[in-house]
Amino acid sequence: MTDRPKIFLPEDRYFGPEPGQKAVAMELYQQVANLPLICPHGHVDARLLADPDYTFGSPAELLIIPDHYVLRMLYSQGIPMEKLGIPRQDGGPVEQDHRQIWQ
Repeated sequence: MTDRPKIFLPEDRYFGPEPGQKAVAMELYQQVANLPLICPHGHVDARLLADPDYTFGSPAELLIIPDHYVLRMLYSQGIPMEKLGIPRQDGGPVEQDHRQIWQ
């Protein structure tokens, strides 16, 4: 086995090239770099945010079933799509109980 050279990835590699913008971006980045990752975006029905009378059936229906990022993450951890209520191509059985999907 050979030792690979360590790759240097500058902290500002995703910032724009303009020096003033880069300085502001770096200042903001340094203020949040060590905070926990919080991802407030999701793939929820836009009506949830726009319609004060909108309701949803279950937490699984709101946060798991429609969000392909969540599904892929759970699948990558060994949870079968069928257990998440995702229809099979062959029409086989899938979990229907949203309480079980949420678990």
